[in-house]
Amino acid sequence: MSRMENFYNLAAGFYDEMINFADLAGKRSLQLKKIINSGVKTAFDIGCGTGVDSIALAKLGLEVSAFDPSEEMIKKAKINAEKHSLKISFYNEGINGIAKHQYKKADLIISLGNTFANIEPGELDCGIRNMFEHLNENGMAVIQMLNYENPEYEGSSIININETSGELTVRINTKDNSNLSFHIIRINKSNKSESTIISNKMYPHKSAWLTEEFKTAGFKKINLFGDLDKNEFLQSSSKNLVLIAEK
Repeated sequence: MSRMENFYNLAAGFYDEMINFADLAGKRSLQLKKIINSGVKTAFDIGCGTGVDSIALAKLGLEVSAFDPSEEMIKKAKINAEKHSLKISFYNEGINGIAKHQYKKADLIISLGNTFANIEPGELDCGIRNMFEHLNENGMAVIQMLNYENPEYEGSSIININETSGELTVRINTKDNSNLSFHIIRINKSNKSESTIISNKMYPHKSAWLTEEFKTAGFKKINLFGDLDKNEFLQSSSKNLVLIAEK
């Protein structure tokens, strides 16, 4: 088991509460509805986590196949899909797992929530080519990750703080020389000794490198945005990098 898989297996138990699953699922449906056109019928979700984006796509009427290397995340995603009475095909695979399903292609492939930053460059290079090969003609890929060209995220930084009645959850990046790590700190407010921290190595891919990788893979039209609402991408200030590529 890789360090990344172990990290997300450990996070699966509290992940939905941390991301505010119900609110995010509703928001994602609205955002994705603005991006995809009426001709999109099938979708792949790469790095699906506990299924929030897969569920958003399925609620828009798409046939969804979802992939994640974390076994525990996939288990939670299946439970969440059942709660919403949705039929989604889940696979315990990373980005290159789609190559194992040669018979399947999609009109849309998404990878949201900073999934790409968990994937080392060599694996991602291969993964982007696989995405191209598994898109139908005129298909589209939508990628969302943190904008690591923003000085706020170049070094050590707080990404998010979430507080419930009994717990404080802090998501932070730390940088040691050229290595970037992501940590989730869970603070038990009534018993500090039960607090925990889990960590994972990250890969801060930049917009120019990603754009070139998608061009090399064969994508014809590539646009960058600052968020899923398609606001302008500004290297020095946008919190997110959203890449939309058309085959």
